[in-house]
Amino acid sequence: MIKQISTLALVLCAASAFAFAPVGPQPKAKALPTVFVLGEYESSYDELVQTYPQSMLEACACSKEDAFAKWIGMLNEFDIYARKQNVDIRGVKLWLHVFYNNDGSVKHIAYHLRPNSRQLDADVIAPLLEGFARQYRFPITGNQGYAHYSTGAFPVFGELTGSSN
Repeated sequence: MIKQISTLALVLCAASAFAFAPVGPQPKAKALPTVFVLGEYESSYDELVQTYPQSMLEACACSKEDAFAKWIGMLNEFDIYARKQNVDIRGVKLWLHVFYNNDGSVKHIAYHLRPNSRQLDADVIAPLLEGFARQYRFPITGNQGYAHYSTGAFPVFGELTGSSN
């Protein structure tokens, strides 16, 4: 009796494993655009996060002051860029996950408007971020790419120090 129950349990476990096993080729993660909304392209985003294990803080030799100053500097540069493009981003508040190449150029920006943000249509903010990403270079270089997940609010308030650039 115990042998039969053990055999039945083994068969049921094997059957459930086959029932949930993928059949045929699995869809590949979609290629990521330079700029995208957090929550879109989930599997590609998860892969991207795994390929950028180094944080901006680590790239800044673990200096919180230096990392903060450089982040505020980048947000300020984005604010200036937006004004040059005649886009008013005052009151806009974003969650940003920026992925940098080892030379400081921007590979991807994932963003989401925060609930307390002034609303800005995706057809305005996404091209603005994309244009900024094409021309901006973060002032940190290294042997590998790095990423930073934080918030941004405009206009930029924060102390800019000489170490930001």
